[in-house]
Amino acid sequence: MLGNLISVAHAGGQGKTTLAQLLYLWGTNAGGNFKLAAADFLDESGRSKIGKLYPGKVLEFGTGAELTAVRAENNMNASVRYWDELGKLFLSGGYVLDI
Repeated sequence: MLGNLISVAHAGGQGKTTLAQLLYLWGTNAGGNFKLAAADFLDESGRSKIGKLYPGKVLEFGTGAELTAVRAENNMNASVRYWDELGKLFLSGGYVLDI
């Protein structure tokens, strides 16, 4: 199983997307079959920063559930359940994640 490579930091502007791009290039050049995923702010087109660099190749998660999801769905776990799909990536492997 191919593992995941993750770029994460405390705040914005620290080079997470640049590092994720370098990890992706390094991983694919080393023979890995990596895919891209991002949990980052999305622009009006629905793409993250790395999504703009690799259009159509990034699984976009955004930054979380809508603030009204718990109330609208009448489910206290709605905001946590949003991240279940990201958990599947951790289990399957083969991703470079820009978080």
